[in-house]
Amino acid sequence: MAYEEQREKSRRMMSVSSSLIDGFLGLLMITVGVILAKKDHFNIQSIAKFVNDRDPFLLQIFGYVCIVYGLWRWYRGYVKIKDQ
Repeated sequence: MAYEEQREKSRRMMSVSSSLIDGFLGLLMITVGVILAKKDHFNIQSIAKFVNDRDPFLLQIFGYVCIVYGLWRWYRGYVKIKDQ
């Protein structure tokens, strides 16, 4: 019995850590997406140098895609934690 309990405890810990990673990566992607989508609003010089040669419309679209993906990752982590 002890082996099965230890295995279940290990599985729960892996699930919790996976959920926390999903939540953290989701928030990171949302942050990157907001910075790329609203780069003119933040006026960060290192980003301005990087994006000057790129198409601003495509970077804005990519920023919104990052936001949507980040929201999905965060929600997936939230649901995993909530189910436990």
